[in-house]
Amino acid sequence: MKNMPLISVIVPAYNVSSSIAMTLDLLQRQTYDNLEIICINDGSTDSTPDIINVLKQNDSRIVLINKENGGVSSARNIGLNNAHGEYVCFFDPGDEADSDFVMYLYKLLLSEKADLAICSYNFKMENGQILDRNRFYEIVDKNTIFNQEEALTEIIKVYGKFCGHVWDKLFIRSKIGAIRFDENIHNCEDTLFDVQYIKNCQKVILGPEVHYDYIQSNTSVTHGKYSYKFHSGLCAWRRIIAELDSYVERELLNKNMSVLVTTYSRMAWKSLNREEQRKYKRDFIKLMNQYHSFSSIKQLIKRIICKVYWLAV
Repeated sequence: MKNMPLISVIVPAYNVSSSIAMTLDLLQRQTYDNLEIICINDGSTDSTPDIINVLKQNDSRIVLINKENGGVSSARNIGLNNAHGEYVCFFDPGDEADSDFVMYLYKLLLSEKADLAICSYNFKMENGQILDRNRFYEIVDKNTIFNQEEALTEIIKVYGKFCGHVWDKLFIRSKIGAIRFDENIHNCEDTLFDVQYIKNCQKVILGPEVHYDYIQSNTSVTHGKYSYKFHSGLCAWRRIIAELDSYVERELLNKNMSVLVTTYSRMAWKSLNREEQRKYKRDFIKLMNQYHSFSSIKQLIKRIICKVYWLAV
């Protein structure tokens, strides 16, 4: 593909021997073929690095970097540190995409000379069932342009036109600069990364076409038992609010944080016993006292119930 700039695709890989071959096959079959496919073996204890090693022998675009286990943020950061492409996108093993995934994002970015391109995506269960997208985000029917302030407001909405994932986006590497994923945060770390990146943008474009399938796994951090890793998502949102303090209305930030605190509270109730819940009691009460703006009576009632519950724990 002549005169097309190099795009680095960053693939964090930890014990994904059952899916990494399919993932690399999907990337090798992209219609945009000037790719640098950076696979970061994050201390896998299975055959993941061996599979990548075999496949890279027949495709010079595949790069394998081995490291000690440090989590997905650590792996993505190593990928960013070693990326040479003018553009960067991310792909998670186990997820799926069609052959035009990268090309669509690239053309979308260039169509408006934007700083960030976003495609639409499906939520797909491991059994193949595709969930109704309307449950997760507001669907657009045409290319939609956002300026910086609009994009920052949209990404922190509870139900917006796009979310804080990184795998549905194409970034400009020079605009990423020194931005890296916070390796101490294990939930919503990608939203924090996106927010920091969009602060370097003037124009963001969202396309209506679906080219990526996010596979919902029951073993992911968002579907397992409530843990400190999941709870770190609230730490991410504290950082996000601090990042956006001069960009987005404070009242909107507080309302969104109030909803998140209530949501996380309910998850902790359902997943943990009383003794386990006490580990989080002080933090939840502190957050409820700090963020207490509401957009509806229903939310206010939920918050009152939450606070009474935590005080009784």
